[in-house]
Amino acid sequence: MTTGPGAGPTRRRWSTATPRAAGRSTTTGCSGPYRGILQCDGYATYKKLAGPKDDGGAVTLVFCWSHVRRGFYDLAKAGAAPIATEALTRIAALYRIEAEVRGKTAADRLAARQAKSPAS
Repeated sequence: MTTGPGAGPTRRRWSTATPRAAGRSTTTGCSGPYRGILQCDGYATYKKLAGPKDDGGAVTLVFCWSHVRRGFYDLAKAGAAPIATEALTRIAALYRIEAEVRGKTAADRLAARQAKSPAS
């Protein structure tokens, strides 16, 4: 788990769980209520950890690109799906940027990402 910049020391917790246990076991061992970013795959149970959207945003879910990409891939493979195909093209462009910045400093990665992946 990560408390974020300026919010004290960065803490991380890795956990693996069976799908049945994921919703109840992934936050055990945390000291106090967790607030921050939770990186996860697309499994729906993680949405329970984030709670309702009107709770002040205690937990922000960020999803794995591989899992997000898979849904678009399945749509494009199944037939004519121009939006899914466009999404795959854009994700591929982001992957190329990540390959270019791998191993660079955080500041360099951020600058390259912002310069090369403008919102459209």
